[in-house]
Amino acid sequence: MVDEKVIDLRNRFFLAIFLIILFLTPLLFIFMNKFGKDDNIVISRINNNETFTILVINNISNTSKIESTLNKNNISYEIINTDKYRYYNSFLNKLDINKNDIVEPSIIYIENGKLISILVEINDTNKLDEYIENTYK
Repeated sequence: MVDEKVIDLRNRFFLAIFLIILFLTPLLFIFMNKFGKDDNIVISRINNNETFTILVINNISNTSKIESTLNKNNISYEIINTDKYRYYNSFLNKLDINKNDIVEPSIIYIENGKLISILVEINDTNKLDEYIENTYK
């Protein structure tokens, strides 16, 4: 026969584990919502009818020249990495963009929450300078 003390100890152990899980789960959820990074900022800005620029990249994009050109022209931008942005498909659907239409690196100009223009496959800064001149000036 199993000793009653062993049974009581086992029951207390399981009760303690249950209570720890019961209280830590909501705390973890609250912590992640408060301090977790909000990747959905781009969609929020579109919903708020903001005017802004998006630099679309992937893990192999070299964007240092693009970023320096944007910074030189005082153009603020959000960066979306297509390999990491979990809302990428929602973002494309929101703007009615086909996934095949975007070739990284690309620049998307949003005005009042609406897609205005896209510059895809930026290979040289001359192409970018011309785009900036035509779009932002």
